[in-house]
Amino acid sequence: MDKVEYENENIVKLPYKPGSKIWVIERNDPAGAGVEVCSYRFLSVIAQAIVVWPHSVDDIIDIVNYCIEETAKFYTCRLCMFPIKDCYKTKEEADAAFKKE
Repeated sequence: MDKVEYENENIVKLPYKPGSKIWVIERNDPAGAGVEVCSYRFLSVIAQAIVVWPHSVDDIIDIVNYCIEETAKFYTCRLCMFPIKDCYKTKEEADAAFKKE
């Protein structure tokens, strides 16, 4: 199964590697309906959330270096987090889930 699975807040399977492209159903409200499907670069997972990079940089080392530099300069970094249940390995899977909503 390509979809991330979780049970009782514990990760069971995570088919993404840092730097890989993933697809996310974006929402204006965590409990609301999906707005659109967008791609991101997977970085990590924390509890029930996926940490992603929202820009078109493909190299994981470039992403990390950029975040270190931005944090040092501005004490901020443009990382995003989404619920695991809204993340998919392929655009086709994300589109299919989005259409079912």
